[in-house]
Amino acid sequence: DFVGRRSLRLPGLAPEGRLNLVGLMPADGASPIPPGAILLDRAVAGPGMEKAGHVATAVFSANLDKPIALAMVQNGRQRLSQGLWAHSPLDNRVVAVTIADPVFIDPQGERLRG
Repeated sequence: DFVGRRSLRLPGLAPEGRLNLVGLMPADGASPIPPGAILLDRAVAGPGMEKAGHVATAVFSANLDKPIALAMVQNGRQRLSQGLWAHSPLDNRVVAVTIADPVFIDPQGERLRG
């Protein structure tokens, strides 16, 4: 038994269909990812399309020299390296993105532990 066991068994935390925090990179390596965009599996949005997730935050990384973002994606951990489309309803932009690990710099911690 351990603290949090009950929480791990809640239906909302079931592994299938759960939103996972993932990283996003533009497919072309240069297009800015719109913050707050809705993530879909297709480039053209239509009625009845199921949402794959949403962009939580987006920024230009000076360290990587390209735009990056963090997003909540349904089954995101199982979808690494897959493509999605970020649809921004505010400025009517659509950007092709690739799902990546949310740790963009030093994932093994080598720089941290030097």
